[in-house]
Amino acid sequence: VIRARAIGVSLGVLFLANFVVSQTLPALLDLSLPLPFGIYAIFCAIGIFYTIKFMPESKNKTLEVTSHLIGQKAKSPT
Repeated sequence: VIRARAIGVSLGVLFLANFVVSQTLPALLDLSLPLPFGIYAIFCAIGIFYTIKFMPESKNKTLEVTSHLIGQKAKSPT
């Protein structure tokens, strides 16, 4: 159940991101060539920071253990 939901959410976010890029890229390219790539790079940097700061390490852990870790981290006040 956890895996199916995670796959569904990740695919939804992927399709949404692809849609946003495909809709905004032509208009941003008309303004300036480096502008869209700078904007997208900033969003990538924010995503990397979020992943490093807020996502627990899941290497060599089962999906159930990782889900439990994420649930604990979401409930903790820090």
